[in-house]
Amino acid sequence: MAFAFTRPRSVPADVARRMAWRVHWGMFVLAAGCHLDLHLGVSNVARVVVWPQPASVQVGQAVYLRATVWDAAGHSIPDMPPWIVWDSSDPRVATVDRSGAVTGVSVGQCTITATVGSTVGSARVSVTAPAPPAS
Repeated sequence: MAFAFTRPRSVPADVARRMAWRVHWGMFVLAAGCHLDLHLGVSNVARVVVWPQPASVQVGQAVYLRATVWDAAGHSIPDMPPWIVWDSSDPRVATVDRSGAVTGVSVGQCTITATVGSTVGSARVSVTAPAPPAS
């Protein structure tokens, strides 16, 4: 495990020295808005599986994708969601937030990726037109 702490110029040195940090489930939490680069061995990630796959969502609606992270021995690695970086191949079709919630923007298809370290998993998402109002 390696980490580096940098103090923003807006935080005085004496405040930075007094800042407390704690370890909880392998995550370092730092006060006063300082930046902490932390590498917790995400290099042991062998595979990221995104589900459901494929996914479908209507324009203006949301669907939640999940990612399961696996090591080289085939064991799932728990508590990885904070380390997952979500992205959309086409934000004009669908956007995704940091929790994996995909919102349909316009009709079409795109790929949503979940990245942990240098390992990437993906799911194809189809965005459909909203259902016509009942008459």
